[in-house]
Amino acid sequence: MSPTESVMRGLTPEQVLIIADQLDQPVRNYAGIVALAAASAAQIQGIPVHTDSRRAAAALRELALATAPLRAENDVFAEVLARVFLDIQEI
Repeated sequence: MSPTESVMRGLTPEQVLIIADQLDQPVRNYAGIVALAAASAAQIQGIPVHTDSRRAAAALRELALATAPLRAENDVFAEVLARVFLDIQEI
């Protein structure tokens, strides 16, 4: 990895669950929570699936809406999750 490349920090399933818990909505799909965590740092044969953090955040948002892991407010969850993901990339 060259000095100009940066590694995206993924979210753990526990971190995704903590974010979900802030919405006070029951989780209806724990596999969806785990899938979101996996997608946040997805690689295939060591090559990142997403070219940058903004695209990764957009993919997280899309996946959160598709899996709808909460009973309600998945749109809010998707936005918050994407924002938190982007925020941790700046640390």
